[in-house]
Amino acid sequence: MELVFWWNSACRSVMPLFRELANLADTRVKIVVREALSQVRQRMKWQPDDSGAAVLTVLPSAGWQRAAEDILRSERDALHVFGEYQRNEVIRHAAKCAIAQGIRFGVMTEAPLNMHRGPARVAKSIYLRSVVPFLTGSIAHSARFVLCLSGRRFAALEAAGWSAPKIYPFGYFPTGRPSRARSAIPAGHPVRILSTGVLAPFKGTDLLLDALARLRDRDIHFVCDIVGDGPEKHRLERQARTLGLTGAVSFHGFVSDSHIEGLVRESDILVCAGREEPWAIRVNEGLLAGMPVVVSDRIGASELIAASGAGAVFRSGDPGDLAECLASLVEHPNTIGQLKRRAISYSALLQPAVAARHFMRVVEHSLSQATRSSRPSCPWHLPDECLDQPSAGPSEFLDPMHQAANRTIPKERQ
Repeated sequence: MELVFWWNSACRSVMPLFRELANLADTRVKIVVREALSQVRQRMKWQPDDSGAAVLTVLPSAGWQRAAEDILRSERDALHVFGEYQRNEVIRHAAKCAIAQGIRFGVMTEAPLNMHRGPARVAKSIYLRSVVPFLTGSIAHSARFVLCLSGRRFAALEAAGWSAPKIYPFGYFPTGRPSRARSAIPAGHPVRILSTGVLAPFKGTDLLLDALARLRDRDIHFVCDIVGDGPEKHRLERQARTLGLTGAVSFHGFVSDSHIEGLVRESDILVCAGREEPWAIRVNEGLLAGMPVVVSDRIGASELIAASGAGAVFRSGDPGDLAECLASLVEHPNTIGQLKRRAISYSALLQPAVAARHFMRVVEHSLSQATRSSRPSCPWHLPDECLDQPSAGPSEFLDPMHQAANRTIPKERQ
């Protein structure tokens, strides 16, 4: 099969999947990107990722429309897969040209979420309800399938015009870092908490600081490393000082890969406190590094923690609930050790090669127009009927575990 992916940039969140697809027998992969790497990712010190056996094409800044149309004409028989078409003019143009030329295609996209606050949230809600369906309705109607990069969070896609039978759950599947979290906490040392990501309101770092202050007030000892930069940095540093956390919390800014790998080796728990995020690949990276993850239930990748039990899921926006989840782990170092082993076991299901094989099963199912009952199941998911069971998990993960490790996500939040 010939596959042509249209993406914004050669980002490490998706390139591992494309590389693994190119390694499959009888599969040829071409990747068309608007730019090698976005400015946002460059500020985060990311690098363009390797394309492996796939052919990578960067569209020119001038004349990109004609270049895109030429690629579509030369790859008429391929299956084209378009990325973030809602907010990327280039990809949206290419998708509409594919419709005009009768080329078969599918879509891979995050659920369109509203991560704003205040008046901007109201404006974004109107945009999502009214403008997005108008701009992109023809794409949703003509595509063979859409892989939801926000996991099971289908409601926003349905509101944008997608019919339920076309939607398949998916996610992001980066490669793991070379470093692995320490297997045990050294005697006499505090638990080390790690938080990474852009310091913006939707990331919830302020909630983490409030939760840490509650731990300190309960005389629970810890240290916390916050890696990242952004518009909230100075306010968060002031908040940490006001809460009396200066000695326990360190702000590192954006750092090199070698620096973050050093922090991972010395860490015990990863916290992802986002108020609302489509996926959050740092959840994958934490599990791949053998770290328990404490994650908000409004983050797409929280379903990985619900499935694996390798951490805890807390109510979004609730620093008290986050503090309780952290306390249940920090006060029980043996539980942290068990969860680290669980994360390592489960991480085998998060490999890009596993995602690539599942991608091909989805494509085969969607093109064959098979019945909904025969839809392929994600290897990293539990069956639907297990999602509400407090101890649900793959059979090899069913050893007794602390209650915090077994929290699940209500279905309507997935």
